[in-house]
Amino acid sequence: MPINHPDHKGLARRDALARLLAGAATGSGLSRASLLGTLGLASASAAQAQLQPLPPYAVRTVLQSVANSRYHLVSGLSESGEVAGVVVARSGTKLGVGSADIWFGVSIPLPWLTFTKVDRFLPARWTAQGQPVPLPRYSGGYDAVAHDLSSNGIVVGGMATTSAQSSNKLYQACLWRNGTLVDLKVGSTRSQARPSVNNQGWVLSKAESADQHFIWRDGVRENLPRTARTGGEVINALSIDDAGAVLVAERFSGGRYFIYRQGAFTPLNLPSATRVSAVKQARNGVVFGELAQVTAESTRSEFFMVRQGVTHVLSSLDARLLPTGFADRSVTVNDAGWLLFSQSGLNGGADRFWLWNGVSLVDLASLLPQGVALHAVFDMNRKGEVLAQVSLSGQGASAFVVLSPATPLVP
Repeated sequence: MPINHPDHKGLARRDALARLLAGAATGSGLSRASLLGTLGLASASAAQAQLQPLPPYAVRTVLQSVANSRYHLVSGLSESGEVAGVVVARSGTKLGVGSADIWFGVSIPLPWLTFTKVDRFLPARWTAQGQPVPLPRYSGGYDAVAHDLSSNGIVVGGMATTSAQSSNKLYQACLWRNGTLVDLKVGSTRSQARPSVNNQGWVLSKAESADQHFIWRDGVRENLPRTARTGGEVINALSIDDAGAVLVAERFSGGRYFIYRQGAFTPLNLPSATRVSAVKQARNGVVFGELAQVTAESTRSEFFMVRQGVTHVLSSLDARLLPTGFADRSVTVNDAGWLLFSQSGLNGGADRFWLWNGVSLVDLASLLPQGVALHAVFDMNRKGEVLAQVSLSGQGASAFVVLSPATPLVP
């Protein structure tokens, strides 16, 4: 339940929050008002406004399945409510020469040559009404996967350039614009390309080897330096925000993160910790992650947010988050300043999914109608709509859906 429930416990939590903010401001040299401002709140009165209950959520769209497919997976939600993902289908395999595809209900059976069945991965986009639309593949018809999409409809992903039977399958970054496949022409790598895209259509990916990352902008490629500093470890470029800033992690250094912008790396100003993990970047530039202090007796998890170069540690906002930390997946921040993240279940139990804006912390499941059981979350747009996997009352199988608030979430 939200921490803002109007009873004496809610008031006690509110008082505790006020003390926490006052203490944090004192320790950092910031006034209480300026600390609230860095969290997206202009004043104490704005903080009280944030403590109003969130609107209820409803299932707006159920993504429809594709004929003759085994299942489908989803990866991204746009501001217009479109979804990017992949359809997994069974396909007959021709002996030694390729495959006969199942393509959105159309099959080309070759039973005299077929000796086994394999999974094929077919990229797709779902409209805001939940209708699946196939995306074209490489001329060889090999697997392709959609990973992310922008608000203007650009879908990015990776395509295989060799057959499913090849032990040395090569992958290449690509995008789809207005239903047309665009090869980024950056060479292939033996690890699957997982590009991301910002709402300007700039693509972040890797090419030729796992050590070379690049930004692709309207056909022009900018290679990132391979290390963030002289003598440093090889980098992993994780995501790109709408201003073109890239979140970078040094691959083997255990906790050093940087922002790459216009040819320069700026280290994230993080408090000392035994371990830094689950670091994510939103398209509005906010970075969120977990700090772990590990001792022989225990492990203490704290949360941090970096906004406009200022780092805030958020460990004590709600004791419900501390026992297990949060899962290294399903973490996103929308442009209204709301964070959506998942928390590992206690003792192997089900994960929990939280909405948080720096003051209010709300269990997303508490906002759903009766009969909707939440299993996973994947993305959230600026209106607060959530791409999720749920079970619906009276239906056996789970479904991928878009959950929509009664009114858009506000800063």
